[in-house]
Amino acid sequence: MFLSNSTKVVVSKQQVSSNIGARVWNLIHEPHTLGELRAILLDEYDVDAPRLESDLLTLLTQLADKDLVEIQYLYYAIGVAII
Repeated sequence: MFLSNSTKVVVSKQQVSSNIGARVWNLIHEPHTLGELRAILLDEYDVDAPRLESDLLTLLTQLADKDLVEIQYLYYAIGVAII
């Protein structure tokens, strides 16, 4: 890939709008579960829930693949969180 000072960088149209993407980026500066992110975004934006979920998973996966975010999985066994 060749980049120069005149190269434009744009958000993929396959993902949620850039406003929502920016909101996700701001939200994840503090830890949130996927469910919390989903609920916040559905409350703040007029978006289709299945589309939001799909795009949110895609966005978070892409960010994780580029080591821009860390995904922490929580496993529960008899009420004890194992990280």
